[in-house]
Parts: sequence; structure tokens; C-alpha cells
Amino acid sequence: MQTISNNKVQDAARVIIIRGLILLFFLVLVYSCNSATKDPEVSILETNIRRYNRALIDAYKELSVDPLQEIASEREMGKVNMIIMGFRAKNQYMESELKGIEFKEIKRNKEDSADVETKEAWRFRYMDKKTGQEVKPWAEAEYKLSYHIIKNQGKWLVGTVEFVKEKK
Repeated sequence: MQTISNNKVQDAARVIIIRGLILLFFLVLVYSCNSATKDPEVSILETNIRRYNRALIDAYKELSVDPLQEIASEREMGKVNMIIMGFRAKNQYMESELKGIEFKEIKRNKEDSADVETKEAWRFRYMDKKTGQEVKPWAEAEYKLSYHIIKNQGKWLVGTVEFVKEKK
């Protein structure tokens, strides 16, 4: 009699394990289908924003908008140049690091524009250009940013960047 009940318990355990494996298989399948069907333009937009941020780090350190020429519009480079002029007037430059970026929303407006909202964590400090000495120590900030991306001659550019919200 006990052998029969042990067999029933073992059969029930096998059914539970098999169902669990089937569920796991379907979850993996659904996840892989979602990531495989991601719009390639969305990946391009995310990559371009990352490229823009790397170029911005270089621009503030080199005190030149040259690193932005391949990735930003004339308008955006003009805004960055105004900030660089402020650094030059103080004989300073900024060292910075993008610690993290989270893409909150990507909205395609037309074939030639998109709006992207991000949450970004930055670390930065100000340095004296002549001596290389630290003027202001490392600080950290989180920003919520809105990027307006435009397509110009088949190439995505950062048209404008606006601060939405800042947390210190």
C-alpha cells in the first residue's frame, strides 16, 4: 500500500517539474522574441545618445566642440560651445564620467525625428587648465534629460538636449 502512495507522490513531483520546465521554456522564448523584434532604429538612437555623451565628455575636457561634429546639430554644438566659453573664461575644464544611463521612453515622431527621455547618473569635477589641479572636487548628480534626435542626410544627430529634472 505504501509503495502505491510513494509512486503517486513521485508522479506528482515529476508533473510539477515538467510543468515548471515548460513554463521556463516559454518564458525564455517570449523574452528572446521580444528582444529579437526590437526596432533597429531604437538601437541606433540609443547608441547615438551614448556616442553623444562620450563626445560631450571629450568636448568639456578638451574645451572644443570638435568631438561633437559627427553626432550633434549645429544648434546643440552652439549650446555646448557657450558652456565651453564659460570654462575658458575661468581657465578651467571639466572631467566627467557617465556612471549610468537608463532609456525611459523613445518616441518616433516621423521618419526623420524622435524624442528620447533618459535618466542619467554623472560624476564630474572642475580642473585648472594651467596647473591641472582640482578646482572643485568630484560631485555626483542624476539628471532626467529629453533628447530631440533628428535625421539629417540619412544620419541621426542629437538636435537638442533639455534638462527635465535634476536630483542631487
